[in-house]
Amino acid sequence: MYMQTYPEEIKIFSNTVDIHVLDKPLNVNGNLARGYFNTDENAIYLWHNPLKPNVGFTVLIHEMIEAANCYGDLQMNHTQISTISEVLSQMLLTMPPATTRIQ
Repeated sequence: MYMQTYPEEIKIFSNTVDIHVLDKPLNVNGNLARGYFNTDENAIYLWHNPLKPNVGFTVLIHEMIEAANCYGDLQMNHTQISTISEVLSQMLLTMPPATTRIQ
């Protein structure tokens, strides 16, 4: 499973967050980045590399957690956010298709 398309926006708590997909890495304060949550614009910017589509998905998960951390005042540090996003992405990307039917 990997994403070829991304949502145009998502809801995080009561906030609508726009998703902007870019074809090159971002320049964030002089540093190259794969993704960025902009609190002033309520927007996530992410780089989608078609040669590594799973990376874009992982970046989206990371930035959604960044937004939840901001809006929910969760006070997670960047290492915690990175770890959670990597684990969630790995679980979602490697989850086998559902085979159990609810009866």
